Amino acid sequence: MVVLLGLINEARSSTHVDLILEVAKAEDVDYEHLRRSVAAGRVIIPRNTRKKKARIIGIGEGLTTKVNVNVGASRVYVNLDLEVEKVRVVLKHRLGSSEYL
Repeated sequence: MVVLLGLINEARSSTHVDLILEVAKAEDVDYEHLRRSVAAGRVIIPRNTRKKKARIIGIGEGLTTKVNVNVGASRVYVNLDLEVEKVRVVLKHRLGSSEYL
């Protein structure tokens, strides 16, 4: 939460934030509009400081949709065919998303 509030505070007090600029370029949106959206809490930019090479994305109002397809099995219920079918359904329907994580 500290990191999130740090970015919000940075967006509120600064005219230039590198992280927001990176997302604005990737999303092809106006930097200033995105900065204001982050400052208002309408867009978040999750980041993991432990993963230095992680791709930075924005999530929220006015940005492309991201769909997270979790493929895996629990210890209680194992069905690999069902997990693969989840991915097939998402890819078949595309669901208006530009990206699948």
